[in-house]
Amino acid sequence: MMFMQRYKGFIALLLTSLITITLVVTRVPHVGAINPEREIRGVWLTNVDSDVLFSRRGTKAALKRLQKFNFNTVYPTVWQGGYTLYPSKVAEEVFGVAVDPTPGLQKRDLLRELVQQGHKRGLTVIPWLEFGFMAPADSELVQKHPDWLTYRHDGSYIHIQGEDRRVWLNPNHPEVQQTISVYPPNLAMMS
Repeated sequence: MMFMQRYKGFIALLLTSLITITLVVTRVPHVGAINPEREIRGVWLTNVDSDVLFSRRGTKAALKRLQKFNFNTVYPTVWQGGYTLYPSKVAEEVFGVAVDPTPGLQKRDLLRELVQQGHKRGLTVIPWLEFGFMAPADSELVQKHPDWLTYRHDGSYIHIQGEDRRVWLNPNHPEVQQTISVYPPNLAMMS
């Protein structure tokens, strides 16, 4: 019974976050209004199994290619694996790391690049929080806030996915809710 309550809470918070992102981002005038007459042809850009986001050249080439193939919307991952893929004051305040430590993401503002290059090509850019409540078990976020984790009845909290050790943040924890809910409005302001 407790599991179902947690699960329902998680699903409700996840859906609320996704709806909020979509509504906030599409309501900001400079993001590009979605025209109901216009078909949405979108693609998700991720940092998993793809290297297009790890260099300015790769990002620019990917957006150019998407424009060529008549896509009009991109959903770039901006949060994955317990890190933001763009410099974030919120992330830096909450767990001490402003941007994913992957070398290709350092010393650049990926989100700003995506927005500038995307808009230049007529693409609507809608930031995507991938694995919003999931984080690597050894991430800075988990090390700084172990009390934010979701635990099983037996007290364990590590989830094995292939070779990866992951944890789930507790969607019922007030500080988790506060932290996750801060990202959508901040992303809207940047988009």
